Amino acid sequence: MRNFLFFSLLLFVAVSCSDRELESQSVGEVEGYRPVYMQPSEAMKVEVKGVQPLTDPGKIYWYHSYMMLADKGRGVHVIDISNPASPKKLAFISIPGVSDVAATGNHLFADNITDLVVFNISDVMNIKFVKRIEDVYPSDNQMYPAHATGYFECVDPTKGLVTEWQKVILEDPKCRR
Repeated sequence: MRNFLFFSLLLFVAVSCSDRELESQSVGEVEGYRPVYMQPSEAMKVEVKGVQPLTDPGKIYWYHSYMMLADKGRGVHVIDISNPASPKKLAFISIPGVSDVAATGNHLFADNITDLVVFNISDVMNIKFVKRIEDVYPSDNQMYPAHATGYFECVDPTKGLVTEWQKVILEDPKCRR
């Protein structure tokens, strides 16, 4: 019985300290994360564009003599590295909410919010969208900044889908992880 009470108390403490909103605690100004929103129709729009500036580099994948570099939350840069001393940006694949990228055969796979999108990259000068596989990733991922702990601005689903998180100074944030 004593062990049961101990483990029950331990479980209560663990649950009460999980991801949740803070109850009327004022923490003042703290460094944390703010969600960046996009309307669903825009967030699910993927397209190949010309070269774009790199803002927040993420995962890298090598494909033959090319590097596919995820730009967290924005898309994937396609870079020719056939001459490593002089890499050349070739294209940018706009994929809102992207954090991970992989390639196999002639296909590039990337996450797009909750979906998986596939591109044919057999000709990197003419990349083609192949298909979307819906609801591969849990929608709960929208509620918290991935791989980060600390304070963050609570997500407001009425503002749209979260495509990325920006590290900023927050005033009395109500959420913590």
